[in-house]
Amino acid sequence: MKKRRTLLIIDAQNMFYRGYAAVPSLSSRTGLPTGGIVGSLNIMKKLCRVMRPNAVVFCWDGMNSLATRRLINEDYKANRDSVRFNRSADTLSPEQELQNRNEQRYRLVEYINNLPFLQFWLDDYEADDLVAFFAKSNTFPKKKWRRMIVSNDKDFVQLLDHNTMLYRPNAGKEAETLNVNRARKKYLIHPVNFTVARAMDGDVSDNLPGVPRFGLKTIAKHFPFLCTEKKYSVQDVIDYAEKQNKKTKIKAFENLLLHKKVFRDNYLVMKLDKNSVDQQIQKRLDSAVKNFRLYLNKTKILMMLKEDGIILDIENLFRASKRICVE
Repeated sequence: MKKRRTLLIIDAQNMFYRGYAAVPSLSSRTGLPTGGIVGSLNIMKKLCRVMRPNAVVFCWDGMNSLATRRLINEDYKANRDSVRFNRSADTLSPEQELQNRNEQRYRLVEYINNLPFLQFWLDDYEADDLVAFFAKSNTFPKKKWRRMIVSNDKDFVQLLDHNTMLYRPNAGKEAETLNVNRARKKYLIHPVNFTVARAMDGDVSDNLPGVPRFGLKTIAKHFPFLCTEKKYSVQDVIDYAEKQNKKTKIKAFENLLLHKKVFRDNYLVMKLDKNSVDQQIQKRLDSAVKNFRLYLNKTKILMMLKEDGIILDIENLFRASKRICVE
């Protein structure tokens, strides 16, 4: 029996911002920051060396990507407009910094276009929706492919199954790889119930307040059934809280019932599923994958690095790219 191939599904937005905010590199030609490009290329080098993928898909936010979820919560990700460079942009005005950030992101897209990697962005969709589609669809047949999602975002725990794992590069001090069992052990919540738990917990990074004084540990303690592999709904949890509130004096259950709307709205915002993407668009994505021509233009990438004033050894990325093209 042939060994299953590995598909890397990269939350490109998350990857870019990690490099953008943390890597203090400057262009030797312009003196402007290049951390988004350098950091992303370094992450790609490591991923290809450690995981030896057979295919790589980058998922980006599209235009107007927040609109749908902001119909549910108008404050969703309202705190994301002020991501700052770590050390290297002190001399730039906010407007110059924004311009530099956007230019780096577009340039990184151009780098990836010259590698044998797919990348997608769709108007009105977030990168998270595309990650969920490729993790749950059969675009890459599940009998032949295992999936590795690459992102620091805990929300992707909900997508874990026997075909899918999550690699979190900066989860605390070290990177971590989560499968169903590891996630269950870490959070005491099964991935099939993780969205329900997160909806109670909230997400500060996305500007989504949860139920007050609720964290994942509190949730696991008072709703232990969420650790089982049976999938529970928001209404199941509310029903349980109502029963417990009648016969106990535990404040957590009353607290949840007082904030049912927050709980329900958060769930709608946080839930990820392949069907978040319109079925017609799903067909277009399937077709794009099937018709994609593996391509490596090493000369163009080296020219771009020179033009951008970036000194970076990416030979192992080229070797991995050649292997992907051949296989």
